[in-house]
Amino acid sequence: MEKFDRRHKEQIQQIEDLQQTNRRILEEKDVAEERFRQQTTMYEMTMEFVEKQNNELETSINKLQASEKNLSDNLASLQTILNYVEKQKEEVEKKNISITQSIEYAKRIQMAILPTKQSIDAILDNSFVFYQPKDIVSGDFYWINEIDNKTIIIVGDCTGHGVPGAIMATITNNLINEVILQKNITIANEIVFSLHEAFINFFVKSNTINVDGADISVCVIDKNTQTLTFAGAMHTLMYVQDDEFRTFKGTSLYLGRKVIEIRNASNIQTHTIDISVPTMVYLSSDGYYDQFGGDIDYPKKFMNKRFRELLFNISDKKMEDQKRILRDTMAHWKLGTEQTDDIVVFGVKF
Repeated sequence: MEKFDRRHKEQIQQIEDLQQTNRRILEEKDVAEERFRQQTTMYEMTMEFVEKQNNELETSINKLQASEKNLSDNLASLQTILNYVEKQKEEVEKKNISITQSIEYAKRIQMAILPTKQSIDAILDNSFVFYQPKDIVSGDFYWINEIDNKTIIIVGDCTGHGVPGAIMATITNNLINEVILQKNITIANEIVFSLHEAFINFFVKSNTINVDGADISVCVIDKNTQTLTFAGAMHTLMYVQDDEFRTFKGTSLYLGRKVIEIRNASNIQTHTIDISVPTMVYLSSDGYYDQFGGDIDYPKKFMNKRFRELLFNISDKKMEDQKRILRDTMAHWKLGTEQTDDIVVFGVKF
């Protein structure tokens, strides 16, 4: 009986062990199934992510290919534009060369019209001209001639500079020749008045107020009386006598403009200087003292006061030295600044 009970207990124990093993197997199966489910979910998510990334990558590739095509098209367009610009540049350069050659030729014509140093020296014993156009040609000019034992000197500043100024200077030179050489007018204020009328008549075809003309200084030197008579339009005569710097201001008149009523030559002021004593006379346009410079960062005008002090300080020097000092002073003053206007300074010593 005991033997039976022991065997029965052993069988029961074996059954319990089998049941426990079966439960463990079932639990492990559940765990394995859960792990498989999770891995399957992870795989599906991964595949979904990969597919999404692939789609995005494909979209990016398509965009990149489209951008590449646009870039290629743009580069082609840009090259076309560059080719056009290069062609235009070549055409502009050719035109600039042609224009420059034309202006250089105009300069030769203008220099042929202006008195030469030899012709001036033949009339005046002691003089200089500092002439420096802003561009190749100039609106500033000077004129000299001898008529009836009188020497007439004219310095002018026409409207504008460059080619327009040079054309005006040529017109003015022709009008001066007409007034003085053809009409034989040799009195200073009558010359100024006659030139004023000549300008108005020249531009009479315009119904508007004329804005073209000139500022001028006219000096008539009478060798018999040893006097110099000055008349000016918006110009000032400067001279040094007895170690004193003096000036005579011209009439407030711009040749060719009817802004101020000038009825006859008597409305033009005249001033006379005795040149029987040592005298240094200067005629000038406004180009010298209107030049900017002095400081490359804060350029300012040379100014009339500084200009007159310079003239006074060099007035006792030789003519060529005065011209050189004026040239060197201006070059130093500009300090690389672009020239503002045409420049002419005419000096004569008696």
